[in-house]
Amino acid sequence: MLGSIESIGGVPPIVADLTVHLECVKALLRVEHAAAMSFTERLARILSASWVRHLHFDFDDDALNCLSDPMDPVQGEESVPTLLHATHLLLTRGLPAHGTLTSLTLRGLDMDSLPHPVQAQAGFVELPNMTPPAWPATLHHFELDLGCVAATLLSPILPSLSRHATALASLSLGTMDLRTTAPAIIASLSPSLRVFRLHTTPCPGSFASIHALVGALVQNCLHLHTLELAFGYAPHHADAELQAFARDTVPLLCGLRELWSVAMRCSVLHAYEACRAVLNALASAVPDLRTLDLAGHAMLDAGAVDALEPVLKRTRLKRLDVRWTKMDEAVRETLVKMKPGLQVLVEPV
Repeated sequence: MLGSIESIGGVPPIVADLTVHLECVKALLRVEHAAAMSFTERLARILSASWVRHLHFDFDDDALNCLSDPMDPVQGEESVPTLLHATHLLLTRGLPAHGTLTSLTLRGLDMDSLPHPVQAQAGFVELPNMTPPAWPATLHHFELDLGCVAATLLSPILPSLSRHATALASLSLGTMDLRTTAPAIIASLSPSLRVFRLHTTPCPGSFASIHALVGALVQNCLHLHTLELAFGYAPHHADAELQAFARDTVPLLCGLRELWSVAMRCSVLHAYEACRAVLNALASAVPDLRTLDLAGHAMLDAGAVDALEPVLKRTRLKRLDVRWTKMDEAVRETLVKMKPGLQVLVEPV
């Protein structure tokens, strides 16, 4: 495939949107490190010489299944480092060099379900101390959603975003472990950001990290209009942490004067009192709120009316996303009566 592209002089300039489906991941896992890196370098040269504006790396998660198959000849402990090195090389040498790139997306490489020995080996990978990606000043959107293991290892590239991608308007980060990545994420925030999305893994101290992160957003990203925070429940989350989140962190959002869209996909809010406390604080902090995404909250059943009352009465809410919840039609109708014109999104039956 690469030979065919090289034979025509590279990616044609007319190609503006390019998705690289790395279904060859399994092939990379089956060859020696040197051969895999040689292939990756060829691909990086082709991409660097292109005029692409939208570049998407879609890693084939299914190929990773071979790492957990005892009947497969691929040795996960040896192959995972190769895969991570290849990913890093594509980022540092494979971005279009003509100043055309406006959006960059990396998805896949979810190693979190692999056997523990394979994950442990990945955790000890040392990526080469190379110069961070040459982020173009034209980059408007960057999404890094590679699973916790890969995202953690690649997080050191994030701080350079705020220094070089000066036009970055949207930053989406998926499945981050804030215990190790919070400083890099905070350093990546720039005044140009309008949209920020963060999905985290549940871990001890996550609420303290989120508090610091929200504080950094308020300090550095005054034009932010869309914020999405998604973090899951873990047994170590105590009621005191949730109340502190509602009392200390959510009120900080009042410093984001242009904020009007908030998504809080937090399964910790399955606790009714915690959910009401957070929504009450949100109504006070963001009176101009127009879009609220609470998709997936199990507590949004008959108690939803009471929990959502502060938001309905004290904000300019126009759109409420409650898909994948327990909310029934009667509750939805009650909400619309309380807030005429409110659009309530529910999953299709």
